[in-house]
Order: sequence, then C-alpha cells, then structure tokens
Amino acid sequence: MSALLALHSRAIDLGANAVVNVRSNFKNNLFVSDTQYSCGAGGILAGVALIGDVVKIE
Repeated sequence: MSALLALHSRAIDLGANAVVNVRSNFKNNLFVSDTQYSCGAGGILAGVALIGDVVKIE
C-alpha cells in the first residue's frame, strides 16, 4: 500500500492527477501484469517497487 501511496504523492507533486501503466520494478526486474505484482520477502521485511506514468486527465 505504501508503494501506491508514494506513486499518488509523486503524481500530485508533478501536477498530475492519475498514474497509468503501473508495473513492478523490484531490484530493476520489470514485471508487467494486469492482476499481479512482483515483490521481495525476507525473514523480517517485505518490499515492492512500483513505477508508472503520471498524467493529467481532464
């Protein structure tokens, strides 16, 4: 959830109001899916990195 909130905040900072083409980019391994994302999980922590295109939709 924090990765999605970070994308949202970045879009607002850039003057956009939407993020499209969201994809996983964990440790520079791009993963594209309409229903899944790629993440890393260790013994204590888990992580996900998302990238997307910020746009302004009228």
